[in-house]
Amino acid sequence: MPVVALALVLATTSPAAAGGSADLSALASTLSSPSNAYGPWLTEDLSLRLPPDGGAGIEIVSRHTSDRFSPSTAQYFVLDDYHAWSKRFSTYVAAGAGTGAPFARTRFSLEGDLVTGRRIVAVAGLTVAQTYDAGALTQASIGLDYYFADDYLSLRYRPTWSATLGNTSGFASVLSLGRPGRSTHTLRLGGGGENDAASVGTVAPSIVGVRAFDASYTYKHWTGPASGFHLDLGYGTLTRRGGTRIYSHLDTGLGYFFALK
Repeated sequence: MPVVALALVLATTSPAAAGGSADLSALASTLSSPSNAYGPWLTEDLSLRLPPDGGAGIEIVSRHTSDRFSPSTAQYFVLDDYHAWSKRFSTYVAAGAGTGAPFARTRFSLEGDLVTGRRIVAVAGLTVAQTYDAGALTQASIGLDYYFADDYLSLRYRPTWSATLGNTSGFASVLSLGRPGRSTHTLRLGGGGENDAASVGTVAPSIVGVRAFDASYTYKHWTGPASGFHLDLGYGTLTRRGGTRIYSHLDTGLGYFFALK
């Protein structure tokens, strides 16, 4: 498990300091499907926010599937950067590459955030990807973030264009409550015509004519000024448009976060 080994090296050799952080998590998924064709799955994720300000980041994801007819192991690598150009406008850019499905072969994303009021941020973004299963794919992301005290609500509408899969649309929503530095509770709902929410946010279409739905909950607790753990629970389904179930999945995960030098 190279992801776990790298995280252990960082945790034992990096003194705590402001600006950089690491998050290591593992998510186990049990699946129910006709003929028991899918699962179980195991996903490991290491996310780094780099000093001095945590704006730049690296993410490494490894996913192993024990599907009955086509077991697989694939990795996904991401470089990203948040940059505040002013108090009102910031951008996010990310470039990723995967070694196999369900991850994209290559993926590039650009997003702009504009503060339109004391608590509201307007968001617009575009992702272009080259996938292993369906060739080129383009996805837009349009929505709002609403902040109140330490809490926030995020809403996204995601239309997708693909010559192979056709034009579809999906949605994503996030509600986070609590106090960072102590504990937070985060609820996520997502779904639509592409099964992208099930694969750590990558654009990963699977089967033509399917609908996905995913829901998850994360409890995050700080045990120190810059370290702690999070517990993750999730449930999702993938069905054909006529209603026939392809599979449903139940996810349980655990993560640990800490500061970097």
